[in-house]
Amino acid sequence: MNVLVYNGPGSTPESVKHATESLRKLLSPYYSVHNVDAEVIKNEPWTESTALLVMPGGADLPYCSDLGGPGNKLIRNWIRAGGKYLGFCAGGYYGAQRVEFEEGTDLEVIGDRELSLYGGKCVGSAYKGFVYDSHAGARAVGVNWKGSPFKCYFNGGGVFVPGKDMDTENTEVVAEYSQDTEVPNSGRSAVVKMNVGEGRAVLSGIHPEFNPSMMKKGDQHIDAVIEELENFEKERLAFLRHLMTLLGLKTNPDTTDMTLTSLYVTGNGVAKLLKDLDVSEENRVFSAPNDTFFFGEKPSGDSNHTHVIPMVGDVPASELTPHFDHKLYYQSLRAPELGSTLLYGEVLTSTSTLLDKNYNLLRHLPNGFTAVGTVQLSGRGRGNNVWVNPIGVLAVSTVLRINFNPFGQNTSIIFVQYLASLAMVQAIKNYGPGYSEVPVKLKWPNDIYAANPGSEMVGSTDAYLKIGGVIVNSNVFDGQYMLVVGCGVNVTNSAPTTSLNMLINSMNEKNGTTLEHYRTEVLLAKFLETFEAMMDAFKNHGFSIFEPLYYSSWLHQDAQVRLEHYGNVKATVKGISMDQGMLLVQEEGSGRVIELQPDGNSFDMMRGLLKRKE
Repeated sequence: MNVLVYNGPGSTPESVKHATESLRKLLSPYYSVHNVDAEVIKNEPWTESTALLVMPGGADLPYCSDLGGPGNKLIRNWIRAGGKYLGFCAGGYYGAQRVEFEEGTDLEVIGDRELSLYGGKCVGSAYKGFVYDSHAGARAVGVNWKGSPFKCYFNGGGVFVPGKDMDTENTEVVAEYSQDTEVPNSGRSAVVKMNVGEGRAVLSGIHPEFNPSMMKKGDQHIDAVIEELENFEKERLAFLRHLMTLLGLKTNPDTTDMTLTSLYVTGNGVAKLLKDLDVSEENRVFSAPNDTFFFGEKPSGDSNHTHVIPMVGDVPASELTPHFDHKLYYQSLRAPELGSTLLYGEVLTSTSTLLDKNYNLLRHLPNGFTAVGTVQLSGRGRGNNVWVNPIGVLAVSTVLRINFNPFGQNTSIIFVQYLASLAMVQAIKNYGPGYSEVPVKLKWPNDIYAANPGSEMVGSTDAYLKIGGVIVNSNVFDGQYMLVVGCGVNVTNSAPTTSLNMLINSMNEKNGTTLEHYRTEVLLAKFLETFEAMMDAFKNHGFSIFEPLYYSSWLHQDAQVRLEHYGNVKATVKGISMDQGMLLVQEEGSGRVIELQPDGNSFDMMRGLLKRKE
């Protein structure tokens, strides 16, 4: 199911960013969080696949202009039928029956609102000083929730004042401002929750979605506010999680108290790596930009270092890594280089971050050095997306060292992401006898999709579901590209879409077969073997030798699409250019061939749209 964050006129980029990232981190992997505009709300079939609609901060008059009439009617009917609505600040005003904002000033906005989810008015600013597109009136405001006060970001939000005919049985105050507001006779209601027909709505005058670690310092109005908010981060997350629960959404495990585990580095390159890093019994600390690593057993009470336990000629006991069998992995590994030195952690920040954000560590890592984690607290994707990867996801990042211009003048390293995606699909299908029919496909440029076991509608928007993806980060050191190729795929976890083992269950039930479930360790070894063989062939022959296999594996051959940034013209997908890896589409009517870059565009399959990547 989707969570849609409105990103149309009236919303501010900052509010959209905070809402999107905070909800992704809290709701992954159970929901997929996307940004949408008014055209999607009014004209696309979003209602059946959406669990929550979020209206972020900004200004609500443009919301009225773009969604007024049919848009608001659709939203309200959807909520009454069981949908969920969450409004922050401007989105909170927008959901009330009436808005009274800065009455008697140049900023005055007064009027009734069509959604009328709250049977009263939202009056603001609750505390004076608000300035549009500025932090001038921002503050860390005190909030009372469940009897325990905390501080939350505030910038122009309102206070909710009940109306005479309000349905009090289906309305509750979730949180109050700790101090009297500057709106006379208004009370202190900061966040309210309503049952609306079969659905629910939460309206908030405060910004619990604003993460102080994402807020930029350097503004005299905001620096002190950020420092104050940082002291209440745990409470902010708990409150935002509570709002999700009130709305009936499932959140991922609370990671605020989850402890990062030691990392184990094993394989045939451990001794050389320690030498290259100048790590010894006397010098166990290696400082890097994002992490400071301590090599050896974790000292008691040390929380300032990322702990790495090097194991020369050995692997950790199974009780130390209960979710990853090192012996099974090395028994299954056939790749000469990729994965021959492995860094593994039960709970870590991000395999990609550990390698890519610590450049002085990265430059010492050998070709094929691979990092794997069972739980990632800050998994990374395209567009700086961050989420929690739960148990059941194979999350891997591997290092590729590539000399400048190794493939000749007419081949680009942009193809590496295509090869990594294709290698994972091939590893899944070549896992063993009987697995070639596992229905997995590629979505350009770098996502892995699987047939939806619950869909009987071939070709419908839910016929295929995302189960994985690839991200490639590039650095340049000493005349070489240093690529960190990250790949994640749902192996055993069913949320938010489906998993490989759910596909196996479906195939066994349908075909009467007895295929065994995928093992993460075996699939990882198969992926690294396949990827290394493909990269070797690519260096010698270019991507053209993989062209037929790639096209047979993707979802788009001869697909009819619209091009968002070309006036929504209709076009047909024709393939990929073999020199620069561009997507080739042919415009209907004119026959013009348009080339689209993979790093700036993506498919919106629900809408049959090629659009700029968010």
